[in-house]
Amino acid sequence: MKNLTAILVAVLLAGCASTSLGPQQKVANLNQIAGTWEGPVYFKGGGSMSATLVVTPEGTFTYKTERGQTGSGSVRVENGAILGYAPSDPAKTIEWRLLGVGPEQTLVINASAKGTDGQPVLYETQYKKKLP
Repeated sequence: MKNLTAILVAVLLAGCASTSLGPQQKVANLNQIAGTWEGPVYFKGGGSMSATLVVTPEGTFTYKTERGQTGSGSVRVENGAILGYAPSDPAKTIEWRLLGVGPEQTLVINASAKGTDGQPVLYETQYKKKLP
């Protein structure tokens, strides 16, 4: 039941972001999201920190937060949707969405992970692509 609650809250958080960041885009291939992205991580219940995400055209990603937390995983495109997986935390659910158009596109990631106390930690990251 706790997992269902975490997923429902993540979906609700996802809906909030989409209203202000533009329409969701279908993704044809990983080249559309490959590169370095930077932005804030917002935690349900308050607080935020900045993070950097690097996505490769081959389908891997790594991230690092301003607090030194790191992680990695894989990502793929299926039927226009971006699917992410983090083997370092199999309890994590990840939803990726590309919102907006042109240089104002935002890569939104909603996730739920198990905290150190065993309770779900829900967060949303809104990355903007870092321009060269």
